[in-house]
Amino acid sequence: MKNRTTTQKLIILITSFFIGLISITWIGNQGLLTNILSMEDLTRNVIPATAHLTTINNGVANLQRTLLEVTEWENNYGAKDEFIKILDERNSIWTQIDNAWNSYLGINKHNAEEQNMTDSFDANWQEFKRIENNLGQTITELTQANGETQQKLLFQKFGQQYDEIRPLFADVRTQMDVLILLNVHISADIHNQLLYKVISTQNTIIYSSIGISIFLILLSIVIVRSINNPLS
Repeated sequence: MKNRTTTQKLIILITSFFIGLISITWIGNQGLLTNILSMEDLTRNVIPATAHLTTINNGVANLQRTLLEVTEWENNYGAKDEFIKILDERNSIWTQIDNAWNSYLGINKHNAEEQNMTDSFDANWQEFKRIENNLGQTITELTQANGETQQKLLFQKFGQQYDEIRPLFADVRTQMDVLILLNVHISADIHNQLLYKVISTQNTIIYSSIGISIFLILLSIVIVRSINNPLS
């Protein structure tokens, strides 16, 4: 320091200050970027996935309710209008379910576990849709039935189809509950990671600021002394 001019010493001090400032800013930006990426994963993938799965789960429950409503009119041979209402409601429910399922499939899966569970569920889901579609066709036939004999025959077929799909309702909803729970856990994990990263970034900035400040203070003292010594 003794061999440097006053201007050079001041340049060193100012340069050190800006390097410290840039370092703190870089640390803060890195922490912010990491948190932004985690937030994007949460808002673009995990939260929408949970919402779509919940819509499907509720839709499946409503489908089962509408099918049970059909049986309430088994011995009413003038219930075509009721069957039409039930069929319209069923079609509306399926529109919501299909939209939610397609949206869910279009979302990036958070990890291999979720992808494997989705693939496993899809196999049961396709079988469920096939049998439920047969039930829908039977309800359509009920809206067109002529007479007691035809309706009784259709209800026999409906009963056989419902017996076939009944265990699938439980399986589908159980698998759906597991997928929803998985996404809830993923959301909690991301939230905890975000909280940890925020605290970690704050601590890093604080400690870095303290360290850099101490360094600049010591450097300033050295420079001031080196400037004053020649004057004395």
